[in-house]
Amino acid sequence: MAWVRGFGVAAVQLSIAVACGGDASLIEAAGEGDDARVGYLLSHGTPVDEPGAEGSTALYWGRPRGTRLTVALLLAHGADANNKTARNSTPLEVAAGQNHPEIVRRLLDSGAATDVQSDDFGSSPLMMAASYGHEQVAKMLVQHGANLEFRNHRGQTALNSAAREGYTPIVELLIASGADVNATTPSGFSPLYVAAMFGHTDSVRLLLAAHADPTLAAADGTTALDAARRGDHAEVVAQLEAATGR
Repeated sequence: MAWVRGFGVAAVQLSIAVACGGDASLIEAAGEGDDARVGYLLSHGTPVDEPGAEGSTALYWGRPRGTRLTVALLLAHGADANNKTARNSTPLEVAAGQNHPEIVRRLLDSGAATDVQSDDFGSSPLMMAASYGHEQVAKMLVQHGANLEFRNHRGQTALNSAAREGYTPIVELLIASGADVNATTPSGFSPLYVAAMFGHTDSVRLLLAAHADPTLAAADGTTALDAARRGDHAEVVAQLEAATGR
């Protein structure tokens, strides 16, 4: 039970058995963050991976309102950290997107795969963290070997997503970890292009310092400088004019 360090699972479950009845489903209890009932149901033989709607299990629902103890209890009883719903969504993807770093750590320590593509947007857990600016989670995923060049259904990488939103710490993390600064989508949008388009001066600075190519053109023939001018982002325009000599 290495996953439940510091929680005293045996003692918790003993008190749970006295305090709870067993009429609620495990998935409901996990989703409500009812650690006591989760422990009771598990200690009384409820299958830990019993599927619910669209194949989701209690572990999948244990992170919206669930606690670290909820997840620890489920993992300690053998919950499948890689269970997928009917839409290929995993507990790790959702925990990463909702910024639960401790739950992400426990899932990773339990063997959760980092590069699973969901059906909805095709994003990996790292892409979810990068898209929403969850720096600590992104760092954990990178440290666990997440594929930096994983692409969603639009052909975007995690760096492209972070640059588009101007999440400078994540842009810096991904660059330092070796992400391709010139990775383009099928529409030709590079991380530098989207950072310039939305006027993210710090991200533009980091990308240029990492040798992102300011002359790369999108499918419509426009460059990052054109995008910055179109958006009237004067500081970014100055940065790119200096980089291109235009």
